Amino acid sequence: MMEKPADLQKALFESIGSSLPTHLSLVDEIAELLNLSTDSAYRRIRGDKVLSLEEAEMLALHFNISLDNLMGITPDAVTFRRMYLDEETFGFTSYLGTLLNLMETVAQQEPAELIFQLNELNLFHAVQFPDILAFKTFFWSKSNLDFRSFRHRKFSLADVDQEIHELGTRIAGYFMRFRTTELLTEEFLLSFLKQLEYYWLSGFFETKDDVVTLCDSALELIEHLRNQAEAGCKFLPGSEPSGIEGNLKLYSNNLTLTDNVILVCTEGQGTAYLTNGAINLLYTNNQEFFKQNLAMVRNIIRKSTLISGNAERDRNHFFNSIGESVIQVRERVIRY
Repeated sequence: MMEKPADLQKALFESIGSSLPTHLSLVDEIAELLNLSTDSAYRRIRGDKVLSLEEAEMLALHFNISLDNLMGITPDAVTFRRMYLDEETFGFTSYLGTLLNLMETVAQQEPAELIFQLNELNLFHAVQFPDILAFKTFFWSKSNLDFRSFRHRKFSLADVDQEIHELGTRIAGYFMRFRTTELLTEEFLLSFLKQLEYYWLSGFFETKDDVVTLCDSALELIEHLRNQAEAGCKFLPGSEPSGIEGNLKLYSNNLTLTDNVILVCTEGQGTAYLTNGAINLLYTNNQEFFKQNLAMVRNIIRKSTLISGNAERDRNHFFNSIGESVIQVRERVIRY
């Protein structure tokens, strides 16, 4: 049965209040967003004044809350929002800018935990290596998204987009702050390596040197992940381990992970993100969906091997195997 307006309004404000960082005032946030006096905001929070449809929509959009979920429209329905790239209106600069804004919002709700179950290269690792980020954004634009301006272009590291590089650097800085749990398979770099070879053999690189440089960057990424796993904390490439102790847990899993799932856990609630078309995102605050995915990920974690901390043998075996795959690709390109 659909919620009554008063019940829906109460549930909306309860959801907003539970998601706000403790240092922020609910009434002040509502008053500022709806351009109301403090007294008028109080009246809406108490239920003395019914929210207009426009006000409810503004609140739901701003605080990323699904009105459908609050209204209880069919218990098996899950409402998603999307971040879909479009060459004309929402390119990679806009995409990364939106991602940066999301990171800033999560940072205000600390302590936060990010959980990754990925079968490919984690974007938050790629942004720490400008060469890799440049290639991945080019590949997605040309091959996955079929942007018209990329159809006849070749990749060159000389054409690195500085704005994308700067956004990536800022995103990486925020990423260091969050507790992170990651599930990795030995195939997590396989798609990246296949993309390199395919582009090289297809003539989509300006020079062979760029392919070799990208292989070298991949080896640096592997070593950086190994060093972070050993330290048990995150830190930026080229810097000394000085992160928050224990804020990184890496697990290896011998099975191929079929789904790409990112879970953001903050103050008892969470948001679930799913990749669609390699880089596009679907996300929802539906707590039932979030909890189901959290339970599934935790189940996989229980069946995985911890490779951070003191697990030196398993860690070295895991990263050495991946590094050898990169070296083989680099040698094939050099010989060609």
